[in-house]
Amino acid sequence: MTRLVTAILVAACAVEAADWTSWYRDRNRVVARTTDGVAEIEFVTSATFRYARRSAPSPGRFQRADRVEFTVEEAKDRLTLKTRYLVVSLFKKGLKLQVADGEGKLVATFPAEGFEPELQFRRHGFLLSREGYGLSRNRRGECFFHYGPNPKEVFEQRYGTMERFEQLTYDHLRVLDASALPEPAVRVRAQAPLSSQSLAEVVREAIAATFEGVVFPALNVANWGAAEPRLRQRALDLASIFPLVYAAGGPKPELPPRRSLLASYLVTYFWEARDRGLPLIRPLGIQYPHDPKAADENSIFLLGDELLIVPITSEETKRSFYLPQGIWTDLESNAVFRGRQRVEIDVPPYLPVYLRNGSILPVDGDPMVLHYTPTLAAELFLYEPDRDDYSQFHASPAGDFMRLQAEPKKSRRFEWIVHHVDRPKGIAKFQEAQSRAGLRPGFWYYDAARRNLHVVIYAAAGSDVVVNIE
Repeated sequence: MTRLVTAILVAACAVEAADWTSWYRDRNRVVARTTDGVAEIEFVTSATFRYARRSAPSPGRFQRADRVEFTVEEAKDRLTLKTRYLVVSLFKKGLKLQVADGEGKLVATFPAEGFEPELQFRRHGFLLSREGYGLSRNRRGECFFHYGPNPKEVFEQRYGTMERFEQLTYDHLRVLDASALPEPAVRVRAQAPLSSQSLAEVVREAIAATFEGVVFPALNVANWGAAEPRLRQRALDLASIFPLVYAAGGPKPELPPRRSLLASYLVTYFWEARDRGLPLIRPLGIQYPHDPKAADENSIFLLGDELLIVPITSEETKRSFYLPQGIWTDLESNAVFRGRQRVEIDVPPYLPVYLRNGSILPVDGDPMVLHYTPTLAAELFLYEPDRDDYSQFHASPAGDFMRLQAEPKKSRRFEWIVHHVDRPKGIAKFQEAQSRAGLRPGFWYYDAARRNLHVVIYAAAGSDVVVNIE
């Protein structure tokens, strides 16, 4: 069956080599007549095009009303199509395909068969190249070239050729039945027997799946219930931050509280995935494509843009990993680490989660906690499903002041926690509390031991509440 499917896809995307004899333009595509049929190049955007070899022209799949701007030039040996971002050349002899960026720098060269040789053995029909482009094959068997050059831009370009994802909600954060997994989910399974090694393999497979184009990986937690207690807890810690979790072949375990605390954060990234096609699990090589050391790290990953996850998957008492660019705060211990270096930590009894400098992290509760790590400015657009809109939060140093701003779409109490700052001289219209327990709207508290400032506000829906800290 697998060979039959592969053969069908090959037939859809590639045939034997030939030469083109003439050509014509039809809105967003160019059709070159060949000695055995046609070769089609159809632009979806100025950075994405479909390429196909067929016995006869297709109707054209992306002939949208707003045409993609491009020029066509015929030379003795080639046909050259130019958009703002791409220069695509189809050579007359043998139909070799060559792609350069908008400045003419060569990006990739493909044989007469096009992209299919690169895609036919890809499980999820996607290849992400370190050269700044991606290749994909959709469910119709159509093959595409996507230029970033940033990996996230490649994912966004690919999404324009796919069916839109289902909008996932808070309900999808529960431990699901296997039959209830949403359609775009891809299962990540642990290999038996369950061990630290198999848990490490789950992490590596989840990271590899993102490079293969998977946006919603799903982890089966049922079998981990039979593991020894410490291994079971580490597996559930990992599940607590996994995009989707399901139980098949065993009972549904209860996930750690972190799952519910990060619910709004995860749902916001669910929405981004549906809107832009971006994965939730982001390998360092995708988030930091210009750092070669980041590309080699396959034991940690980012969850969204702000959180660095360091799974504990061995019995060793030390954990070594590469920390990418930035300043990172361990949310549990409040310890600070500088990036662009390899670090070693004592293995803690919890899952290490690090917040990037210049980030705002929402943590669900009453009040909702907003962690802010200066000194860089930060903003957060928090998706509110029942309003189908975004609450906005901004934080930044401003001269001798620090400014915190909340523009919510829902009425809430918020507790700002500003990490690693000196005790403020004062906060206008706010009173100082003697302990964190004494905090309520209109009060602030300074935790001298951790150097964290806590400020509690009430913000009504549609309001704009600004706190200026001196």
